[in-house]
Amino acid sequence: MIPNVRKEGSLLLVLVLIFIPTIIAFTNTIAQSSSEFLSTDDRLIKAYEYILSRYNPILGLVSESEDKGINAVNGTTVDNTYWIYSDNLWAAEALKPYNLDIAENISKTVQSYIEEYGNSMLFEAALGEVIPTTIHAGKNIIAFNATVNGKWVQILLDRHQYVDNPESVFNDAEEYADLCSYMAIDYWMMGGALTSEHWFRKGEELWNYTTNKGFYDKAVYDKESKTYGLYQNMKLGLFLLARRVTGFQSNITIAVEATAWSYQLENGGIASLSYMNGSVYGTANIETTSALLLAYNYDLIHRLMKRPLEYLIERLRLWLIVLGVATLVLATTSIVLLIKLSKRK
Repeated sequence: MIPNVRKEGSLLLVLVLIFIPTIIAFTNTIAQSSSEFLSTDDRLIKAYEYILSRYNPILGLVSESEDKGINAVNGTTVDNTYWIYSDNLWAAEALKPYNLDIAENISKTVQSYIEEYGNSMLFEAALGEVIPTTIHAGKNIIAFNATVNGKWVQILLDRHQYVDNPESVFNDAEEYADLCSYMAIDYWMMGGALTSEHWFRKGEELWNYTTNKGFYDKAVYDKESKTYGLYQNMKLGLFLLARRVTGFQSNITIAVEATAWSYQLENGGIASLSYMNGSVYGTANIETTSALLLAYNYDLIHRLMKRPLEYLIERLRLWLIVLGVATLVLATTSIVLLIKLSKRK
């Protein structure tokens, strides 16, 4: 019996040691001041109003942007294109502090499409839902394609499920700032503080310290093809969200925040793309604006901050149940064996 007791005790000690880093990180996060969160000021209100300006009550969704150009999927104009995820998935959460009724309407519509097509397996990480740590390439799916009030509209999904691209995996995820933020939050939700910080720091390394205007990742410069692109500004909001959820300290937080708001346009939206020097390219869009607003959603952030400890407590509870059952079985077996041995004697 003694060797088995030692073995069980050692296993419990290992479990406790595994949980300690996350518990410490969680405690540090909760202890931090909420002074980082800005009060609802004009910038936030303008951003909320921008999202509301794209709302279509007939569809129960917000369109991608005010851009009149043609989208890259199947020919509708961008202002008549409605993405379930990431755009509306994030917009529903982003709007909650400002207009709960419309936020809930969007959420209901999004949920109806999720019930049919499933989760994206990527973008919900920003809302604290655990996603696969292997990220598959996306597939654009047309869920709705019709004329509404004389306008040709499309409802699309950017899905990253295994079935969409089984063989196409982001093995270079550490070279994309947004994927680093998703993974930092994802591992944080699973209670892996050390792995979460690894991903957070990888994303932090991609910041362009020279210009302080964006994340200089593989989407901006592809080493293999040697082609340059533009800063994707939704990555700014995602970084701030990951920073506030995990509580990891960063010396670029102030620069990232200032840069993100510098891209706010007159209509309140956040420009989706920008040049290396920080000048805006094109229009604002829902994805970028929502990503930044999520970083100021106090309820969302504090809900995500608490969840890892709840997750670990549940995991520990299950392990204790398993250990208890195993101990009971072992004890019962030992008693039966002892009875049999005593009878033989």
